[in-house]
Amino acid sequence: MEPPVYLLSLSKVEGAINLPVIKTEFIDANIVIDDYDVIIFTSKNAVEAINRLGLDWRRKPSIAIGDATSEKIKKLKGRVSFVSNEAYGDELALEITKRYRFLKFLYPRAKTIASNLPDILRKKGSDITEIIVYETVCNDEVFEAPVDGSVIVFSSPSTVKCFFEKFGWKDTYKCVAIGKTTAAAIDFCADVHISPKQTLEAAVEFAKKLS
Repeated sequence: MEPPVYLLSLSKVEGAINLPVIKTEFIDANIVIDDYDVIIFTSKNAVEAINRLGLDWRRKPSIAIGDATSEKIKKLKGRVSFVSNEAYGDELALEITKRYRFLKFLYPRAKTIASNLPDILRKKGSDITEIIVYETVCNDEVFEAPVDGSVIVFSSPSTVKCFFEKFGWKDTYKCVAIGKTTAAAIDFCADVHISPKQTLEAAVEFAKKLS
């Protein structure tokens, strides 16, 4: 019997046991949407957070990082003007500076972010306003620890922190990071495997091959 694959994410993927060690807490914010030309979304949570504020954000074009964020925008009837195939905020910032000039950007984001996207845009002369609209925190629900030999898929630096605080680490586990930023946060696994493609589905498929 193959060892199970555990996915540390709020989203479920077929073929993996979902272990939501994190949860999202939305934060109220006062935003005048007409002050901005374009909205930058780097996560589905940011889209959900803006939408729940009751703003008429759909009138503004959106920039999305990855297909999942883009699909979330479209599902809520928003307008996607550009989708970055890069999975990291730093690369997205460089793509934005190549395509957009003299615009005012709104960047609704998490309380803690791993990329330097805002700083990169400012250094390139862009006008960007960051507004915190949600926070990712550890889920205090009680879960059973993964069994020995399991493959653990970390979907973000937050899942790294929350998993270790809740379960610690066993040498029998294997670890998969969804990308370089998440991998850099894992300092307790001797051999960190990075998914070749930065999507949850690809990371799970990669993990299943390791198991």
